[in-house]
Amino acid sequence: PWAVDAGDDYGPGTVTDGASAIFYNDYDFSSGSTGDIVSPELDLTSATAPQLTFDYWDSGGSDTVEVLVNGAVAYTTGSSTSGWEEITVDLTSYVGANATIGFRGTSVWGTSNPHIDNVMVAAYTPAESLPWSDSFENGLTSWTNTATYPWAVDTGDDYGPGSVTDGASALFYNDYDFSSGETADIVSPELDLTSATNVQLTFDYWDSGGSDTVEVLVNGAVAYETAASTSGWESITVDLTSYVGANATVGFRGTSVWGTS
Repeated sequence: PWAVDAGDDYGPGTVTDGASAIFYNDYDFSSGSTGDIVSPELDLTSATAPQLTFDYWDSGGSDTVEVLVNGAVAYTTGSSTSGWEEITVDLTSYVGANATIGFRGTSVWGTSNPHIDNVMVAAYTPAESLPWSDSFENGLTSWTNTATYPWAVDTGDDYGPGSVTDGASALFYNDYDFSSGETADIVSPELDLTSATNVQLTFDYWDSGGSDTVEVLVNGAVAYETAASTSGWESITVDLTSYVGANATVGFRGTSVWGTS
């Protein structure tokens, strides 16, 4: 059967959201054994361009996972991934009725167990066009916090510089209040870089000291790491030219050192 773990049962050793993921126990069952796991019914009667997204991992072998919609195969994964990969399945053709989604594992008595995390069915949101900017005057309405210990918005006064550089608000990671080692990502909406030229991410950054840094993420991977301290507010630029040709997300990862800023 399918089961839940922390990514550690012949898996990647990590999960992508929270503390758990599902996996198909390919390793412990005879070759050819199958198992389906199925969602409750989802109301797609008036949905607009719904999409199923999920994070998928498998290290190798010939095992694949079939994605089911109403019990029928709608998509088949590859037999291996390069780390966790996000997969999207279009559900537009199922609009107008209720539907179930599911996953079918088939054992090849392999040496790794396919893992799935962060399953979501939602309406498709078009990518934001460029130039795109946010000074957090409306809070985090455009962003996604991905952890229990989140980023938040203040006026620069929560163990910060006491000022902001644009408008009245800034984003901060609460390094002071959470245990050392706690991490959190905050991620932008998708940005349309399909026909962009010489794209750059710029942002103003402040940190007064300690050993804490912030990692800049592009599509979930680290593209840049800040220094541990600045001389006042500093402008940072990250080149995004290598991501031109597709949509992309940018984000920031904070890691607490239980610091004082």
